[in-house]
Amino acid sequence: LKKTVNIPVGVKVRLGFEEDIVEKIVEVVQESNADYIIVHARTQKQMYSGKANWERFKDISKICKIPFGASGDIYSYDDAKRLMENYGVDFAIIARGSIGNPWIFSNRKPNIEEIKNTILKHVGMMITEYGEEKAIRRFKKIYIGYTKGLKNARELRQKVAYINSYEDLLNVVNEIELQGE
Repeated sequence: LKKTVNIPVGVKVRLGFEEDIVEKIVEVVQESNADYIIVHARTQKQMYSGKANWERFKDISKICKIPFGASGDIYSYDDAKRLMENYGVDFAIIARGSIGNPWIFSNRKPNIEEIKNTILKHVGMMITEYGEEKAIRRFKKIYIGYTKGLKNARELRQKVAYINSYEDLLNVVNEIELQGE
């Protein structure tokens, strides 16, 4: 693949399938002349259960000669910073940590109006892409991420389970409250 394209080619892997064999994997990736590697600190068998083994990043950084990125349990700007400062990684990939939290990339807390407007913009784009019924059904899973840290998060999550339209969502969004308000 690398010979057929004129852009950097990287590989994202896990520690292994059932066993942690990441050193062997890193060796093969480097021998194939990849430009970078991203390692998720769990095995495939673990999926997303348990805690990502960030300690393995220290071992990987000792043998990796190409840019090396970390993935797994990165839920804040501080997590990414800690990985780069203390675990020998060159960059961090934020995946599930950004669901319902696009502010993770700017390291700031949004105000209540920004949260509401972002939710409505997000679901609006989904409606354009999928149609209202399908978009609302899919957005219910994403909405949970937006409610983390809200004063009435539990109540909002319960209510969103019963929404079927954009209008229903709008009514629930208007009930959002920040902690301390």
